[in-house]
Amino acid sequence: AVAAGPNRINRAVVRGATAALAGWLHARLDSTSEASVVIGCDARHRSDEFARDVAGMDGANSTECDPETPYPVIDLLPEQKEIADLGGTMRLGADPIKLNAGTRARAIYGEAVAYERHRHRYEVNNMLRKRIESAGLVMSGTSPDGRLVEVVEIPDHPFFVASQYHPEFKSRPDRPAPLFREFVGCALERVHAARDDDEEQAEHVVASSESPAPNP
Repeated sequence: AVAAGPNRINRAVVRGATAALAGWLHARLDSTSEASVVIGCDARHRSDEFARDVAGMDGANSTECDPETPYPVIDLLPEQKEIADLGGTMRLGADPIKLNAGTRARAIYGEAVAYERHRHRYEVNNMLRKRIESAGLVMSGTSPDGRLVEVVEIPDHPFFVASQYHPEFKSRPDRPAPLFREFVGCALERVHAARDDDEEQAEHVVASSESPAPNP
């Protein structure tokens, strides 16, 4: 891998993001429960996939992965663009997140404002944000001033939520982060529902096989 930075491409990040995009595409189309956190699974690269495959922005990408992308859906935070010394200069720490009413993110947290920790330089590009939103991706959480996208989701999906922040930083075994708790809960519900369907089908097959043959 090459060192990451505003003018350097981290090839490990590129490979990881490319593979993750394929997984997110499957999750979106197959109604698979999906939650995500920063680059392994985050609001930024979720927006990439949606921009390419739904909003018609062919080649959309993060400038971290493709500096020449025709649609820089994800770009450096404005305050990061002039930084040369990358040591300890990311957006760090706990910040308030405004959760919009009527969204799954708001329902997950049960309050209008949540505090979560951050560690990033890149963010959804506001120049292209409205185009992505008009295609159906909901920006359900933002910074209090609305400038930074914190959570995105697809409303017609069983569970398709992605965060810019790192809920794992505050999550504990006996006090899981709300995003993780609800994601696992949704996945379990779907597993149980599928199991019930399988059992019902099996019972139907057995009942059919035990039915007396019709008289000739």
